[in-house]
Parts: sequence; structure tokens; C-alpha cells
Amino acid sequence: MLTRHHLRLLASVLLLPSLFLTGQVTGSELPHATPLEVGLSAESLAKIQPTMQAFVDRDQIAGAITVVTRHGKIAHTSMVGARDRERGLPMTEDAIFRIYSMSKPITGVALMTLFDEGKFQLEDPVCRYLPEFKNQRVHTPAGEMPVEHDMTIRELMSHSGGLTYGVFGNSPVDQQYRAAKILDRDLPLVEMVRRLGPIPLEFQPGTRWLYSVSVDVQGRLIEVLSGMPFDRFLRERLFTPLEMRDTGFFVPTNQVDRFTACYQASANGGLTLQDDPTNSAFLREPVFKSGGGGLVSTSRDYLRFAQMLLNGGELDGHRILERSTVELMRRNHLPEGVWVQWGPLVARGTGFGLDVAVRTETEPAARRNAFWWTGMATTRFCVWPEADLVVLSMTQRIMDSGILTDPLTDILVEAIETPADPADYLSGVCAELTRCWPTNRTINLVCHGHSVPAGYFKTPRVDTFNAYPYLLHRGLKERFPHAVINVIVTAIGGENSESGAQRFERDVLALRPDVVLIDYSLNDRGLGLERTEAAWRSMITQAAGHGIKVILLTPTPDQRADLEDPDDPLVQHADQVRTLAGEFHVGLVDSLAAFKRAMQGGRPLTDLMSQVNHPNRAGHELVTEELLRWFPPPAAGSQ
Repeated sequence: MLTRHHLRLLASVLLLPSLFLTGQVTGSELPHATPLEVGLSAESLAKIQPTMQAFVDRDQIAGAITVVTRHGKIAHTSMVGARDRERGLPMTEDAIFRIYSMSKPITGVALMTLFDEGKFQLEDPVCRYLPEFKNQRVHTPAGEMPVEHDMTIRELMSHSGGLTYGVFGNSPVDQQYRAAKILDRDLPLVEMVRRLGPIPLEFQPGTRWLYSVSVDVQGRLIEVLSGMPFDRFLRERLFTPLEMRDTGFFVPTNQVDRFTACYQASANGGLTLQDDPTNSAFLREPVFKSGGGGLVSTSRDYLRFAQMLLNGGELDGHRILERSTVELMRRNHLPEGVWVQWGPLVARGTGFGLDVAVRTETEPAARRNAFWWTGMATTRFCVWPEADLVVLSMTQRIMDSGILTDPLTDILVEAIETPADPADYLSGVCAELTRCWPTNRTINLVCHGHSVPAGYFKTPRVDTFNAYPYLLHRGLKERFPHAVINVIVTAIGGENSESGAQRFERDVLALRPDVVLIDYSLNDRGLGLERTEAAWRSMITQAAGHGIKVILLTPTPDQRADLEDPDDPLVQHADQVRTLAGEFHVGLVDSLAAFKRAMQGGRPLTDLMSQVNHPNRAGHELVTEELLRWFPPPAAGSQ
């Protein structure tokens, strides 16, 4: 249980400001995009601002900034509430926040730059570089025992080395930390380590996870390995190349007006002022440069740092870490069966990498392999590599770092994984199709793809009037008799998606379509998934940029493929199309699934094929039925 004394001590420990970059470097910023352009649901992202505002209205937070990026572009930014309620100052994009323990990933990245230079290995004992940790002992109820092995740098970076914090518990070891004033803001790092070394460990290295001063020790390790003061190292190796111009250990005088007030829960509910920005300890440079909790930053700066990690260690041409090193950082380094644990609460499914928490659960798929960390004032960043997404929330409430996590996570999973709905995705187009002369206009549908939409039956015969574009045209005219409809085929027999993407602007966008149908997977198998994904993404985003609705089609069968084998290339490319449709919230016609349903119903595949890899009219009718689902017939009396 944390007492008020412990909270005051923790606040004094983590209010550890020093170097702050004041140079106003003008450089490239992350570009902006609409949600649709990066495959996110605008309707889902629109829920973020009112969700955050509700926390303000309930007096749970004073204000917040939330930013979401995908594919390297900012798809959502929202601000709510105040940066300083007492002075009536609203939240602003350039507000400066106490990021507390979100300093830890920054320190970890700084240390791993030295790993890339070959200055150390993760299995090296910490005492090789910091002799204060030689001959350590472990506290046990039966007395102190020698360590079974010296703490390694891997264990130091994963909070499994046996260190503690001295403020989150009251064990005999915690008490010794407090008596030695380990986290005194007037201590240089060298003295902090000198005092820490003789104190026994909480447990044998590598056997548990315990939140600790490990990252402050890493700051001293950086000094020893680099021969440079920690703050200078951060400035030269991280903050300057990443243009994190407002990140550092204190707030300079000319930036105080941007510094947020900090709050904590009051005894009777609501919030009370915890740290006034006009007389905060963050306004003065401390001697103790705390890599574990001493930095302040802005949403802009930290977003650049997080995006660098998502990019595999690089941003705007500046490589900070090798890609393999970032992957090493976000790998779970805890022993089997050991999880992150807060007191008695075991966070099963949450492991720990190198100064970041890592997700070991595999569902939902969007969050697979996610890594993140939080700060004591409820700041949080999270990187979702599988979804190519960063979410950052910045606020100023002490000791409730999880309050915003679940609502934001639910919204983002919904934004990524919710597919378009046939009932309303083309509602605007269908409304136009119901118009009568003279208020109607021509509706253009373009079928872009390979041999099947082109109408190849038994090569080289092209049977246009039995292929799905023509059948779709007829079906639409039956549903919308007053509509003027063009169904235009830009398909080329034998073509793959890379060629289709190259001519997409010239041959598709030039036609000013209302709807584009993309069907390439049957011919994409020779390219491989990586190349085809890039081509499909290109076509989808080009269409989205022009406000054009998109329907993706999975492949029709090839009689040589094993449709029940998940490793069959045809099946893999179908899965890729399904994933892209869900990611971009566009229409999906699952042709392959329609054929499989027909086969499961007793219909032989040969009855649906004109040759080994081309459907006959019956096969095209299956595709047409799926396409017509996206054009619901008008209600009676609406035409």
C-alpha cells in the first residue's frame, strides 16, 4: 500500500528535470492523412474526442491530447480540457507534459545505440562496467545470501535484476533505499550508483519482475560506456537527430507558459492541484539526471520517438537503431512463466522487453506484438507493429496510468478491424441510382483486374456477356431501372496487380468512377504477398484519395490449388485481400468463399469452371450474386 509519504517521495523522485532543448529546429513533420487513406474507420476515430471529453466532464482528468498515426501519417489528433485549470488555459498542441516513466524507453534506446556500436552485450554482467555492483548479495528472510550470478545488462533492462524502487513497497530493501536517499534529486548519477551497489537485491537476478531504479542505473551505464554526461548523450544521439526540440530534464523560463499543471485525485472525488507549473521543481535543472522518470516532453516530440521505433529505428533519414535492435527491444526477455506484476496483481499476457512492456497474447490481431509504456501522470504510448500504428495519449493526472487505456484500445481495434457493411457502404451510390430523369446522372463502375473480369473463358476466347461485369450490369439495371449505368472493364488478361497499379491513374481514375472493383489475386501468386500487398495498397489509397468507393474481390478458384490448405498461395492471397478490406473498411466480395460454399453444398468445382483456372457462366453468376449484395434494392415506392 502506498502511503501519502510514499507518494510525496515518489513525486520528489520523479520530478527530476535537467537538459531541455530550446533550439527551434524547423524540420520535416509527420504528414497528415484522412483515416480512410490509412485504412482506419473515420467513424470509429471520431469517438476518441468525446470519450476523452467525458473524462474531463467527470473531473477524472483536466485535459488530454490524443494522437494516432498509421503508415507513418497522422490520422487523428484531438485535444480536450485544460492545460492549467487554475489559470483558465486550454489544452494546446505544444503543451509540455511531465512524462515521468515514459523517460524509460528513451533511456533504453540511448543505451542500445551503444549496443549497436559493440560497446556491450546483453549477457555482460553490469559489474563489468559498474564495479559498485560486484559481490552483490540477496536479501532473504533467513539473512543475506550471495547472488547465484551477477546481474546482467539484459536483466537490468527488463526489471528482472533484483533491484527495487524504494517507493512502491516497504520491504527491508525498500527501507534501505530510502535511508540511503538513492533517488535524491541532488545526487549525481555516479553517487547514486555508489550508494545503491552495497544494498542487497530483493531477489536472485532473473527470477522475478519488479519495477525498479534499473533505468536510472542505465543512465550511469551510458556515461561510463560513452565517456559523456547522460544529458549530453541524449541531446546529441537522440533529441537532435529526431528533432525532439522540447524534450529534456527541465522547462526553460521562456517555455513556462506551455507547461501543464499536474493534478491528483482529491479525497472527496475530482481533482486537486498536485504540481503548479509556475513553481514546479521541473523549472530547475537537477543534479540527478533521471533516465527512469525525469523527462518532460510534448506530444509532437514523443510521437516522433515512437514513430522511429515503429519504423525499425529510423525517422526522416536519421537511423537511431538497427532494425534488428528494435526487434530485440520489443521481444519478451522475461523467463518462462514470469509476467509483469504490480503488487499482488499479475498481468498475465504482459511480458517485458528492453525498457518496454510487450504483449504476448495474439488476439486481437491488430495488437499482436504491441509494445508500450506509461508515465506516472497518465501519459502513455503504444506501438502496434502488426497494424503499423502508434497511439499516444498525454495528460496530467498522478497515479492512474491505466484510466485511458481500455477505451482507446477498444476504439482503435474497432477502427482497424471493422469491415465495410453491405447495407450502407454504397448508400450514396445507391441513392444516385434511384434518381429519375432529369435529376439523375451516369454512375460509372470500373472492373479492374486480370483474365476473369475481362471475360476469358477458354483462352483465348473472351466471352464478355457471360462474365460478371456484364452480369452485374444487367442485375443493376433490373434493380434500378431508371439509372444510367456504365460498367467499364479495364481488365487485361494475364496481368498482375503491380501492372494494374502502374496504370491505375491513367486507365481507372481518368474514368472518374463511382465504384472500383479490384480483382487480381488469381494472377498475383507469382509475385508473392509482399509485392502484391504494396500494389493493392497503392490502388486502394489512390481511389480513397479521390473519394471513390472500392470493392475488393478474392480470387476465383484454380483446380490445381488446395483450397483447404492455409499455405496454398491462392488461399494466402485470398486472406490478404480479406485483411486489406477489413483494414481499409472497403467492400469485400469473397469469390473464393462463394465457390467453397457451392462445393460444400454438393456442386462439383468442374461444373463452375470453363477450364482449370477460369470460371464459366455459372461461376461468374456466383461472383455476381456476391457483388449485388453491395447494391441493396431500393425500398418499395422509392423509384
